[in-house]
Amino acid sequence: MAWDLSFKRSLKRVFEQHGFTVQAGVELANARVYLDFVIRGIRANTAYTDQHPFKYGNDLVIGEFKSNRDKLSTADFYHLIGKYYFYWSLSHGYGKRKPQHPVWHHHASCALVLGGRLRIPTTVHQQFQFRELEPGIYQAQAKELPLFHVILIDKVVHYPLFRFAGLFGSEPILEQTLEYAIDTDNTFIKSIGYILYKDKVVSMAASKGKPIDPISLSIRDAVETIGISRVVEEVGLKRVVEEVGLKRVIEEVGLKRVIKEIDRDSLIAILLEEEPETLKELKQKLNQLKL
Repeated sequence: MAWDLSFKRSLKRVFEQHGFTVQAGVELANARVYLDFVIRGIRANTAYTDQHPFKYGNDLVIGEFKSNRDKLSTADFYHLIGKYYFYWSLSHGYGKRKPQHPVWHHHASCALVLGGRLRIPTTVHQQFQFRELEPGIYQAQAKELPLFHVILIDKVVHYPLFRFAGLFGSEPILEQTLEYAIDTDNTFIKSIGYILYKDKVVSMAASKGKPIDPISLSIRDAVETIGISRVVEEVGLKRVVEEVGLKRVIEEVGLKRVIKEIDRDSLIAILLEEEPETLKELKQKLNQLKL
């Protein structure tokens, strides 16, 4: 399971629903250097200032995520700073690229989000002179550094827009997050949690007398954050097709599997609901398979 990918997609889906602009997996100038995420509107979107842990950053936050499964080292902190300056230089047209929306230092900042039990290494704490602004949020005080924050997921899941991040926290925080989703019927977190931790979610829900009805889950949210293949494993191909469309599922898993797992009548019914262009493409593929 690509935890970093699921985190980035979840962040993008949640924050964009609240008016922020989020890019996930940003490649820098075809250099095979990637940023996990870039968030715009941190300062401008005042309606949600106190609902997320990036609030101490500048309007544009350049961020990286490290899951509990990653090895955290001093290099990770310096790599993020390097990417920050790379992003900054590209925005001003360096590197044979036309400038697009130049980024100034007072407009941007860095954020390193740490999942699970990951913590700032002692040597980095000293070198960057981190100061704790509030539980789980640290700011570097050392000179010659851009505005740099470290955010510990385990300490900040109380923020409304960051509750989903508990899915990437330590075991106690994960259970706390799943319990919250079940108690409050938070469809987004419950849907993602069901796909990632099905047995745990089902067991917890049953113990609370609130059994999970798969029909009530948001398959689209799960697909957009986790990916089609993993969701298909848990809820079946037909359900995913009903939610996101036949064309998209075929692109991901292939036409042969769709034909194998969905009965002919159901497939015909789905085809009749698709757009003409989609039908034309599918017909061509069917002919290629000589069906």
